[in-house]
Amino acid sequence: MITKLNELSLDEAFALIRSVTRKMDDEGIFQWDEIYPTREILRDDLRSGQAYGYHGNDALRGYIVLSEEYSPEYKSVRWNCAEGKSLVIHRLSVRPDCQGRGIAKRLMNHAEEHARNAGYLSIKLDAFVNNPAALKLYEGLNYSLAGTVRFRKGIFNCYEKVL
Repeated sequence: MITKLNELSLDEAFALIRSVTRKMDDEGIFQWDEIYPTREILRDDLRSGQAYGYHGNDALRGYIVLSEEYSPEYKSVRWNCAEGKSLVIHRLSVRPDCQGRGIAKRLMNHAEEHARNAGYLSIKLDAFVNNPAALKLYEGLNYSLAGTVRFRKGIFNCYEKVL
């Protein structure tokens, strides 16, 4: 089940993010670290009402943030839907012991349904170029590559789906 999260979920959400970070590090995907995403960033996600979680057996299995906020680097991307309201996805993650079960896809489908219901024209996101599972997920869900941006950790593909 996917529900909006609140501050009571902070410890569990941060533990999930840290476990995902460790797994990515083990796989040579150095996308996240102690600088990003921090506990404070997750607290802001939860306080703003933009964080959603996938629960199974009463435990948080997946995490996603649905926001209108984007990095300044996005301004350099040639988006198909440059004007109008866009939903931006941040910090999609699934607990390592639950990966490969379709949870990320369910969270993305929830994001698309939320965006359509709220009148967004498109969904935008970025994915680290050295994270093949993320790239495969977004491309498999028919997100179009709109360009690339450079963040502190390297190059990220920018994807978009016009709704």
